[in-house]
Amino acid sequence: MEFTQGAPFDSFGLSEATMRAIRNKGYEISTPVQAGCIPPMLEGKDVIAKAPTGTGKTMAFGIPIIERIDPESEEVQAVILAPTRELAMQITDEMRQIAVCHEGVRLVCLYGGQPIGKQINALKRRPQIVVATPGRLSDHMKRRTVTLGQVQTETFGTLPQLADALLNKQVDAIILNNSYFSVLKGTEGYQSFSKDTKVIYRFSIDNPDAEPIAPNANISREPFVVYCSGTDERVDYIPLNSRSDTNILAVVNPSTHQILLVSTPRDYYLTLPSKGQKDKLTHFGLYGIEESIKGLEQLYNVDVNYYARVHFAGLVGVIDALGGIDVNSDMAFNTVGMEVPDEDGSGNFHFAAYSFQQGLNHLDGRQALAFARERDAFDDGDMQRGRNQMLVIQGIVNKAASPAILKSYQDVLTAASDSIATNMPKEDIISLVKMQLQDMSGWNITTYGLAGENSADYCYSLGNDARYAVVLPNERMVATAQDLIQQVLRGETPVVNP
Repeated sequence: MEFTQGAPFDSFGLSEATMRAIRNKGYEISTPVQAGCIPPMLEGKDVIAKAPTGTGKTMAFGIPIIERIDPESEEVQAVILAPTRELAMQITDEMRQIAVCHEGVRLVCLYGGQPIGKQINALKRRPQIVVATPGRLSDHMKRRTVTLGQVQTETFGTLPQLADALLNKQVDAIILNNSYFSVLKGTEGYQSFSKDTKVIYRFSIDNPDAEPIAPNANISREPFVVYCSGTDERVDYIPLNSRSDTNILAVVNPSTHQILLVSTPRDYYLTLPSKGQKDKLTHFGLYGIEESIKGLEQLYNVDVNYYARVHFAGLVGVIDALGGIDVNSDMAFNTVGMEVPDEDGSGNFHFAAYSFQQGLNHLDGRQALAFARERDAFDDGDMQRGRNQMLVIQGIVNKAASPAILKSYQDVLTAASDSIATNMPKEDIISLVKMQLQDMSGWNITTYGLAGENSADYCYSLGNDARYAVVLPNERMVATAQDLIQQVLRGETPVVNP
């Protein structure tokens, strides 16, 4: 749930002590993240929140924590973990500005680089709130100078810290957006998180549907751009707010029968449009498919008209409905064992490995899925995977445009409607199908895959406690992709200019 507006602090039902502290700071209206966190936390509900730097996150969790502290108790009731001592000190200073008006509420800040004896003396004053870095808190727990048996609230600054708290049995349960399972699976040290934990309860939050796109009467004549997104979420629906492992722009000009496919590495290190922070492109999808679209629009300076998103089972279903596809592989390779959907349609998965030859390969749905997913067999990993994903899309287009598919078009459309999430109006899809059925012309398909420099840096979605593998964009290749896109939109045959 996204909050875009703040609310008056006096509307939250806060104590007079807290309101006095807030007035002393000169505040009247909360920030959006504070408006989203304070009310449910006052009720004792678990909350996970993300917001950019400087938006008041500390007060978002600090105010309700202080409000719920029992000043008569001398037990530790709340623990706040921070990745660095600077952040721990900052959190403590801000929370003390609220706690100073609450008689009997005490805080302590524990971090490395300070004599531990001084901190032990501070702990003897029986603080109810402990702000600490993980390493120093562990030191105190080993010395038994801190006991957490009465802790009622714990706040974690990053996704890995939250996962560690559960795996180390520091907490009994956590609330986690389903899409973050795939993020953890792609994070070193957490690949087996979903297997090491158990989901005990699921719930969903309904977001308002986006306003539908009006049909385009000229769809069969005017060029358009489609964002093709693929996710490896193992769910029986197609989520629009999950990590995207395939990020391809399809630039289509129906008048010239030109299609340009541009593949962007999933680890491209870009700026999240709505957050103003750096992250991997694959994580943009966690904030909705529109975030991924805006990121690619900024990168390539082009408007994206539609999206089409597919997951494992969906890709298999479409290709099988087509009767398989042909792809020309750049090389021979064997896949590692990977999860593919069971053939009985149960939604379960099993491990399988496949071999592909250099040159022409005829693939069914599961073979095509393995062909498009493999990366460990290649020296350039994700880059070659992106090229193979474009080959699969090329194979789908070629098969769908061939006379051989005339008798099964209805089956293909049914499979696509069940397997692909798209915002392209049904009327536009029908217009394009009719156009193809009438002239059965072939399409000239050009592919272009971007690359970059492997590096490591902080990622907004994972917190700032560590650096993660990223790919720094190759500006020359980005400029080339921009030029190719404009060539197709102008009705030209795309050519890479020297």
